[in-house]
Amino acid sequence: EPHMKDETIREELFTFLRSRDSLYGISIEQINGSSEHIHCLFLNTSNENVKEVIKTMKKDASKWLKEKGYPEFKWENDFLTIPVPDDEQFNEVSQCIRSQKSYHEQYSFAQEYNLLLKQIIKA
Repeated sequence: EPHMKDETIREELFTFLRSRDSLYGISIEQINGSSEHIHCLFLNTSNENVKEVIKTMKKDASKWLKEKGYPEFKWENDFLTIPVPDDEQFNEVSQCIRSQKSYHEQYSFAQEYNLLLKQIIKA
């Protein structure tokens, strides 16, 4: 069952994470998600750096959520990172992340994930 059903707490979480981006040594260009997952678009980060940043973000978010009254919250162990190679794709990804709410009114996380994998395999 999705942990982040409360849209208000999700928005507060996104604000919290964005406020800490300089502590992570990154710039969060876009952050959004649904009750099941979060998308982040980072500027100018290496793939190895992103992996460490995401681990730290998940740890900080878990602590913050527990303080907000979500003691049972737990992240999945896995996450997916995908480099965005050019400005045109960057803008498309940014728009897609901004549109998560309306997107997930039509598609489930599983459908989104499968579509994303198909697009990666084609590339």
